[in-house]
Amino acid sequence: MSLVGGQAHCSFTALDTLERMTATLADYIPGTIKSILWIGGSLDVSVHAEDQGLQYGIEEKIFFRFFKALLELKADEVRLSITVVTKNNFNVNNEGTNTAVNAGLHGFVGAAAKEYSHWTISLLDVDDAFVARATSNPSLVRSSQGIEKRKVKGQTYCCRDDQWYAEHLEVLPVENGSEPG
Repeated sequence: MSLVGGQAHCSFTALDTLERMTATLADYIPGTIKSILWIGGSLDVSVHAEDQGLQYGIEEKIFFRFFKALLELKADEVRLSITVVTKNNFNVNNEGTNTAVNAGLHGFVGAAAKEYSHWTISLLDVDDAFVARATSNPSLVRSSQGIEKRKVKGQTYCCRDDQWYAEHLEVLPVENGSEPG
């Protein structure tokens, strides 16, 4: 996880307590920080399936404590932009690799986006190619936030091979007298 706002940058791990997170953020929240970039998926998604069970829930627990620290610092009283980035959490067009390690994180952030509607909360799920490009050019993540203009609160946008995808419901015509499904 990284917190980026102006010149601020800090990282949290599963060993950090709520108290430590709150103390670390107290210098920046509220006031200095207007935008937060959470880079999740620091867990190795290439581990064997039997070892993945150990990883489930770690990232969302860290983020939950981080989110709670924001609320303790009364960050919910100000406008804030939070972008959460994960890697290969979703399978797009039945191609590529995916992992459900961060599924709980996506669920929590999606619910928070609806609950704290005065905050702009974005979920981006990217592929390995995007991560490689963003590592050498961090502004790439910020420029991809332009998709927020089309964003539905709490919806995840996925980048695969430089193409952005979003799940949506499609309206299908129903023929007269026929039952849907």
